[in-house]
Amino acid sequence: MEGKVVPVPVTSEELPAGFSLRHKLYGHNNIIYQVAWSPNGRTLASASADRSVRLWDVHYGRLLHDPIGQGDYVFSVAWSPDGRLLASGCYDETIRLTDGVTGLPVRDLTGHDGPVYNVAWSPDGRYLASASYDHTIRVWDSQNDWQCRVLEGHSDWVMSVAWSPDGMTLASGSRDETICFWDMNRGTMFRKLKGHNDIVNSVVWSPDGLMLASASDDQTIRLWDAGSGRLRTLLEGHTGLVLYACFSPDGSMLAAKSRDNTVRLWRTGSWEQIATLKEPMTSDFNRGLAFHPHMPLLATLSAGERMIRIWNLDDAALLGMDASADTWHYRNAKVILVGDSGVGKSGLGLALTGRPWVKTGSTHGCRIWTFASDDVTLPDGRQETRETLLWDLAGQPGYRQTNQLHLNEVSVALVVFDASNEERPLAGVQHWDRALRQALRRQGDAALPLTKYLIAARLDQGGVPMWHSRLQNIVRTMNFDGYFETSAKEGWQIAELIEAIQEGIQWDMLPRVSSNELFQTIRQFVIEEKKSGHILSTVADLYRLFCHTSPDLTTTDLRARFDTCLSRMENRALLRRLRFGNYVLLQPELLDAYASDLVDAAQNAAGG
Repeated sequence: MEGKVVPVPVTSEELPAGFSLRHKLYGHNNIIYQVAWSPNGRTLASASADRSVRLWDVHYGRLLHDPIGQGDYVFSVAWSPDGRLLASGCYDETIRLTDGVTGLPVRDLTGHDGPVYNVAWSPDGRYLASASYDHTIRVWDSQNDWQCRVLEGHSDWVMSVAWSPDGMTLASGSRDETICFWDMNRGTMFRKLKGHNDIVNSVVWSPDGLMLASASDDQTIRLWDAGSGRLRTLLEGHTGLVLYACFSPDGSMLAAKSRDNTVRLWRTGSWEQIATLKEPMTSDFNRGLAFHPHMPLLATLSAGERMIRIWNLDDAALLGMDASADTWHYRNAKVILVGDSGVGKSGLGLALTGRPWVKTGSTHGCRIWTFASDDVTLPDGRQETRETLLWDLAGQPGYRQTNQLHLNEVSVALVVFDASNEERPLAGVQHWDRALRQALRRQGDAALPLTKYLIAARLDQGGVPMWHSRLQNIVRTMNFDGYFETSAKEGWQIAELIEAIQEGIQWDMLPRVSSNELFQTIRQFVIEEKKSGHILSTVADLYRLFCHTSPDLTTTDLRARFDTCLSRMENRALLRRLRFGNYVLLQPELLDAYASDLVDAAQNAAGG
C-alpha cells in the first residue's frame, strides 16, 4: 500500500504567524486536484490526476486503504453528510460512488457528455449535484435509484456547484463568467449574478448561508448577499487566477488559493488579509484547500501539488492580528452626466468638479473626472476611502450605442437639458430616462439604487421656456428625485446640486473593496498619469516610470502587483490594455469616439 508520512523537518521556509506544520502526506504521483475532510474529521480524501482517490488517517498521518482506482483524472471529491459515501467527478464523464469506510466501489453514475469538474452533496445527503464541461448541472436522487434532473442555464463549462446550508438553493459558477442560483424545490434558475470579468472557478456559501463567495480568473474574490444577489465585498490581493475559496467552519476566516503561488487568509469580520502562505503551483485547475470541520487545521498542497500539508492554525493569533496598517478599504460611486449634444453637460461637469468655467465644445466619447475623494471613519473605527467619479457621456446620436456600455453600476444620474433652447428644451430627456430604466432591468437584482435628477442648464442664457407645472409633471411621471436650475458660468445652484449628489449616493449599498496600500499607491500613480494627459504607454515603460517615482518600494512581486492593479483599473473602465504591443491606453474614452465613427460609417454605407 503506497503512501507515507514525510517527517516534518525544521524548515527555513518563512511561515505566516499562526501556522505550524503538522503532517506532510505523500503518495500521489501526479497533481492533486482536490482534498476533502470527512464529516467527522478523521479522514482526508484526495483526488488526483494519477487516476486515484486516496483516503488518509489524519491523526496518524497514514494511508488507510490501497488507492481507489478511477478510470481517468479525478477532478473532484465530496463526502456524503453521514460519511458513508464518497463521490468523485472524473474526466471520463462519470461520477463514481465509493464506500467511505472500506474504500470499495458502490456504483457509477453516467449521463454527462463531458468531464465532471465538481460534485457536491445536499445537506440532508439525499441529492448529489454535479457540474460538467457539457454546460449542465445534474442533480442525482439517492432515494430514487439515482434518477437525475438536468439544470440548464449556463452557456459554457460549469466549474463549481454548492448547496446553501438549508438545502433550498444550489449555486453554480461557470466559465461564462456568471453565477446562477437554482430553486431546488422547482429545479429552476431564479437569479443570475454578473460582475466577474473572467471564469468563475468556485462558489462556496458562508456557514450561516447569508453570503456566497466566488473565486475567479479575474484575480478577485467576490462576496454576494445571498438574499438580494448584490455584490457586498470584493477582495483584492492575489496577483494570479484565484482557483478556490473556502470558509472556516465558524465563518470567521476565508481562505483562497491562487495561481500566484499563494494561499491567503482573510478575517471575515473586517475583511482584512491576515496571512499569506507560499504554495508553488503548476495547475490552473485546483481545489487543494480545506479547513478541518471541527479542529483548527488547514489542508494545503506542496511539492508540485503531489504532497498534502496539514497545518495547525492558531486561531487566536490569526484573528487577533492587527492587519490594518497594510489594508486599504474603499468604495467607488459612479455619477453620470447625460443629455443630448450641446446642452451644457461639459460646462456643468467643470463646475461640479471645482474647475473654472470655460466655453467647451461637445464631448466625444466620454470624460471621467474625480468628483470627490474622502476618507471616513466607520463606527467600528476602521478607515474607508470613498471616491466618486463623474462621467460625462457624449450626447451625439452616434454615441448612443456605445453609451449603453457605461450605464451599469450608476449611483446618481444627472439628466441635463438646455433651458435656453426655445424650440425643444426637453429634447433627449425621454431617451435618457428610458436608457437608464433599461440598464436597471438588465442588471436585475444586482442593480444599485439609482438617484436621478433633472437638470436645467445654461439658465444664464435665458429662463426655462415652459410652465413649472409641466416640469413638475415630468419630474413626477419619470420618477426624478429632484430638479435643479443651473448655470455653470454663473455658479447658480451648483453648490446645491453638489450637496444633492453627495446625499443621493447610498454608500452602504455599494460594494466595499478590501485591498492593500501598495495597490492604492499604484492606482494613484496611474490616475495622476491620466490627469497629466498621458494617453498611451507600454506596460514596461509605465512600470519603469512608477519604479522611478517610488524608489523605496522593494516588494519581490512588485511587477505582478503592478500588472494586477492595471487589470483591476481596466475592469473599472479607467484604462484599457490593448491586445497588441503590450500597450496601455490611459484615456479609454478615445475608443468610444472610434466606435462611434465605425457605427456612423456602417450606417452611411450602402445598405447600412
